[in-house]
Amino acid sequence: MRAHLAAVVVISVAVGLVGCIPVRPALAFSPSALPNATAGTAYLQTITVSNNVTPVGDISVSSGSLPPGVTLNFVRGSSVSADLTGTPTARGTYVFTVSAWCLGTNVSGQTGDQTYTLIVS
Repeated sequence: MRAHLAAVVVISVAVGLVGCIPVRPALAFSPSALPNATAGTAYLQTITVSNNVTPVGDISVSSGSLPPGVTLNFVRGSSVSADLTGTPTARGTYVFTVSAWCLGTNVSGQTGDQTYTLIVS
């Protein structure tokens, strides 16, 4: 009887914890790879975040560097995308990480990162 009671208590506590910790899907970034760019030619690529449970609070470059002349601009009205835009001025291979977080992150824990390589010829 004592072993049965202990098992019920453990199961009840475990079920209660699962009920308190929401499981959120990982944020997904699209596209998964960027098309190449040409120095001196305007470039525009939209990066979209999906699988968010709450609205996206921001999308930004968290590490690495963009090509000179190119910026990442969070599209505030859409809440799910950022435009990688500008005219690259230097040839090279640029590796950077784009990060996103959702409003209510302290509750939902939804953040995500995607590493991109942009080749400028």
